Amino acid sequence: MSIDAARIDAWAESPDARHTLPELVRRLLLQAGVPIHRLHMPSGSGADLPGFDGIVEADAGKAWVPEGRTVVELSCERDPARKARADLAKRSRATSREEKAATTFIFVTPRRWCRKSDWTAEAKGQGWKEVRAYDADDLAAWLEATPAVAVWFAETLGLAGPGVTSPEAFLERWGKACAPAITALALRTGRQHPARELRRRLAESKGGPLILHADSEAEAVAFAAAVIGRAPRLAESALVVETAEGWRFVEQNPQLRIALCASSALAERAPARDDLLVLVPHAAGDPHARRQETDRRQVPILVIPRPAAWVMERALVRLGLDEPRAERLARQCGRSWSVFRRLNATPVPAWRPAWLTEPERRAIPLLALVDTFIDREGDREVVARIAGRPFEDIERELRILAVADDAPLLEIGPRFGPNRTFKAKPPLELLHLAGDRITSGEFERFLGEAARVLAEPSRRSGAVRFSGTSGYSDHLHEALAAALPRLAVRGPETGLSRLDVASKIERLVGELLAKADRTRWLSLAPYLPELAEAAPDHFLEAVEESLDAPDRPIAALFDESGSASFGRHYYAHLLWALERLAWCPLRLRRVCDVLCALSALPRPENLANSPPGSLANIFRPWLPQTDASVDDRLAVLEALERDHADLVFDLHLSMLPATHRATMIPNQRPAWRGEGLRAGGVTIAEYRRAVEAAADRAIDSASGHPERLVRLVEQLDRVRKAGREDALLAALARFAKESPPTKRASPVGALSASGSTSTSFDRSDLFLGALPPARSPEFTAPSPREISLHDTLGCSMQFFPTSPGRRPPTRRVSASSGGNAFAPCVRSCNVRASAACFASPRPVLNALASWVRPPCELASTRATSSAKPLRAASFRRRRIHRRRSPCAPPCTPLRFTCGALLWSC
Repeated sequence: MSIDAARIDAWAESPDARHTLPELVRRLLLQAGVPIHRLHMPSGSGADLPGFDGIVEADAGKAWVPEGRTVVELSCERDPARKARADLAKRSRATSREEKAATTFIFVTPRRWCRKSDWTAEAKGQGWKEVRAYDADDLAAWLEATPAVAVWFAETLGLAGPGVTSPEAFLERWGKACAPAITALALRTGRQHPARELRRRLAESKGGPLILHADSEAEAVAFAAAVIGRAPRLAESALVVETAEGWRFVEQNPQLRIALCASSALAERAPARDDLLVLVPHAAGDPHARRQETDRRQVPILVIPRPAAWVMERALVRLGLDEPRAERLARQCGRSWSVFRRLNATPVPAWRPAWLTEPERRAIPLLALVDTFIDREGDREVVARIAGRPFEDIERELRILAVADDAPLLEIGPRFGPNRTFKAKPPLELLHLAGDRITSGEFERFLGEAARVLAEPSRRSGAVRFSGTSGYSDHLHEALAAALPRLAVRGPETGLSRLDVASKIERLVGELLAKADRTRWLSLAPYLPELAEAAPDHFLEAVEESLDAPDRPIAALFDESGSASFGRHYYAHLLWALERLAWCPLRLRRVCDVLCALSALPRPENLANSPPGSLANIFRPWLPQTDASVDDRLAVLEALERDHADLVFDLHLSMLPATHRATMIPNQRPAWRGEGLRAGGVTIAEYRRAVEAAADRAIDSASGHPERLVRLVEQLDRVRKAGREDALLAALARFAKESPPTKRASPVGALSASGSTSTSFDRSDLFLGALPPARSPEFTAPSPREISLHDTLGCSMQFFPTSPGRRPPTRRVSASSGGNAFAPCVRSCNVRASAACFASPRPVLNALASWVRPPCELASTRATSSAKPLRAASFRRRRIHRRRSPCAPPCTPLRFTCGALLWSC
């Protein structure tokens, strides 16, 4: 491509020329054919950095690049002579004489400079090894010697190439045809192995063809361009040929070593050069590429597979989409970047694929309804009845479509045989493209076949032992079930709006589930999430009706499920269906009622799935699995508490702040409906609102229930993190005053146990103060020799179990406090005892709280001085330990103060 000096001089006036000129010179240096082992020439914003504009070190010299060390100064000013003199003088002063003698100085300007030879002659006396000047005429001649750089620079200038374009420009144009734009990193994500293999083959510089096999020809070229873009040396010698005229440009420029064909048809016109590597794209299903796969000795082939669903989801998140939308798009586009590009094309409407205008397009509406089936007798009969014509005609059309460019379906398995599977890549795209071509008769026949096939058990459901073996494949069952929510939700957006698809599919789901027996529930278990999303209200009505029935047929999903590690988990599909519906705020109350009713059914132990677990995830304060607001969620909990008090109490406990880093397996989201697309996370205010409300409701519901108080005391640290410690203390105090002594033992035991598990036990003494001592038959009082009390001036209580051979570490726990409403004065003691001294293994605190003995049985001393009144809050900040007072004679009366209660021993 010829770019004259006048065009370069005019480009120098543009604002971008100053930041683009370093990149132009850098590309020219890399294509000069000289082994360069150092090149520093920043472009863009880096052009404003201090120091030389460029430094080059080459082992050998040629016309444009001198041998040895070279420094470069760049300028786009209109007076290049003045700028060249100023730069040379400044760099000469800052460079030593020895360094200048070994360095070449080059001044580059995109302006035309007629008297540059006068400046070079004048500059010879500055002590440099050599001084050169390159102007617009020199750059134009340099570009003629490097055609790949000329094509890139022509695109920068806005000039169209003769049927060729740079890989960078092709990738940018291809990726920006949709929103968000597909980047090179997104195309390479999950395809590291083919990318490395392609780089290796490109670096070998062996001529000949190389077939790239991807979903579409354009995607194969874009992937190759993304790989080449990471290697600048390869990019400077590669071009994309878009028309037959482009091969003439390749023939005239032998410096080009890599040619990417924009389509497979252009490969036939490629020039016969031994040093030219031609990359030929082929679409999936292309018969020529399939023949090459069977015999790779003819032409090497590189298969570029579709990325995994989670890999594509991660790439979409990097493109700026939120995780729920990225997950849904990765699933709906069939993991194909070509399909994603069409579905999200800009501007809308997007171009239509070529196969949509072929005679074989008659099979497209069928694929929009049934996207997967196997070439076996039962599946063929169903497909033929839906299409209303012989399967032989349908098969012929499907075979032709499977080998088209960017084919709408894949042919999996052997080309001939009963196990061949036809699978549509993007069923949603086919629905948008051919929805207006689906006739009312085809749709009615589809509904009839779906009702008949789904009513029969599949092998996947495991219900064949309850009924006869189905003659249809599991793929057909799954395809018919998956089509129902897709048609019900997205069908009205297409031409199917005239057929009233939503109400008809709701009627179908209602007929399938109405008065379903145990066998029907087990048979439909794998497809319950799809049925629920297709007709939410009819599905919930059927589940409620089954739960209210005397024999509860839906309980078969729990009865027939295996253990946590073995067997099928039929009820898990029911939970996933309810989790999808729970994202809708309008159905949240109804779904929670069903989950509460399911929690009462006996079920096998399963660590991952359970109705209480699904409920806990729905109301999780830091990541709720519903779109309902915090106020709506709390209102639902309040309504549920009237009928399911114990279960809701457990939910409130699960909502308390965790004492460690919490993890969660997210609930299932709807595959087609609009719920569940909100970005994850809540605000701090929403989190605090949910946590505090849960703690308050748990404390209120625990009033008068010793077993609930025990569970709250066991969650002492979590209650404290919720900021409701004082409320729990007040509830314990009320319980101590209003309850008989026989009901106080269990809270005391829980309090004692929390002394060895709580991470901050500073105020546990307040619990003991709130609970009066009660005799408990569980404990046997120790003898006087087994425990000794030493009066101290401190405010701590030590207790620790002993083990043979060594003394275990001491755990200090606050034993009493004063101030506030508990005690005006505190007298503390230091307790040393052994857990082996007691008949029960409970901690010493529990024994002390429940044991009252005459004073003569205790060896004790009177305190030498009384402790000062202490505020309860002080125990959260510090501990006071003082020396023990000398022991006094035994049998001295001791007054042991514990909170507001005074024990006379």
